[in-house]
Amino acid sequence: MITIIGHHLKQVASRRRILGLGALVLLPALSILLAGRDAPLDVVSATVVGLTGTVFGLATLILTAAVLRDERDDGTIHFIYLKPISRLQLAIAAWLAGVISSLLLAVICWLGIVASSALIGVEMNIATGTIVLLLLAGVGYTALFVPLGYLANRIILIGLAYLIIWEGIVATLIGGVANTSVWRLALSGYADVVGSNEEWVIEALGPVVPGVGGAVGKVAIVAALGIALLTWALRSRDAV
Repeated sequence: MITIIGHHLKQVASRRRILGLGALVLLPALSILLAGRDAPLDVVSATVVGLTGTVFGLATLILTAAVLRDERDDGTIHFIYLKPISRLQLAIAAWLAGVISSLLLAVICWLGIVASSALIGVEMNIATGTIVLLLLAGVGYTALFVPLGYLANRIILIGLAYLIIWEGIVATLIGGVANTSVWRLALSGYADVVGSNEEWVIEALGPVVPGVGGAVGKVAIVAALGIALLTWALRSRDAV
């Protein structure tokens, strides 16, 4: 399985992709520098977290959706199917490759936030909470986008619909579906770590209760469901 993970990483996490998407996820760090040391901390926090959600979600979508999509489109996925391992193991390997790829972007984003915060003297609790936010979001988004990248031909449009329409609009207006938003689950971990009760955090979370433990548990459920979906897809598609 390690060989397959390495193969997927080599395919999806190319230098060109990482550099391009890495530049994208540095935008939150740039926003801190532009805000300057005199900007109110709550405004800086809201801007950084909001912008991080937008650019990291988009970057993770582009990167992780390609884990199996590129193999499928290139016609090389049949060679992976020939490996004498179960479809569950293949699904886990693809998901882990996606997680590792997304964590590369998370580290780039976080280091940028740490560096820019240090440069202008912003309190470092923003950076502390942001790494939790990024890790949880990366794991959750990967569980969605890897199987959808395999199943759907227009995964970028579907992913954008989830990020913009579902998470940005539907989950905001309808509290009952807020827990289906990966970003809100990750934000609940952030809120717990930084001990934030700021108005913008409360409004963004809606009915989602802050707490690292709850966030980890919910993201783990999302990951399990995503792996189960991908396992089913690998078993049912005619290529298997």
